[in-house]
Amino acid sequence: MFQQDFILREIEGLTRFLAKTIFHKDVDRGEIIDAAGNVSGDGLFLHMLLRMVSEGRINDAENLLHERLEAEPLPEYLAVATRFYTHLAQLSDEELARCDFSREEIAEGLAAVKRIYGIDEFPTNTD
Repeated sequence: MFQQDFILREIEGLTRFLAKTIFHKDVDRGEIIDAAGNVSGDGLFLHMLLRMVSEGRINDAENLLHERLEAEPLPEYLAVATRFYTHLAQLSDEELARCDFSREEIAEGLAAVKRIYGIDEFPTNTD
């Protein structure tokens, strides 16, 4: 339980960092279709990753995410990564185990995302 709380706090910190530092607003919800009715590339990417997770392919989804982040670390992909890891953190230990994944791997994945984007510390004040 402590580890799950730690991971969720890390994700919340990353989300606050995104909101204030990169987007200067609340982080977008990762919708597939934007207000103008256009398909959002990052929303579609998130949908694809979450579909892979629902199919039990967490490792494949994480590998794909990190390949994309390393190839082109766009701010939109950082938002996708936070939503992806939030989703994983909300899975039960049993669900993660069935997919041959662990909370430790979630924490390691978040640490890798922070390294890719050069994030050392999260802001503690959201003013």
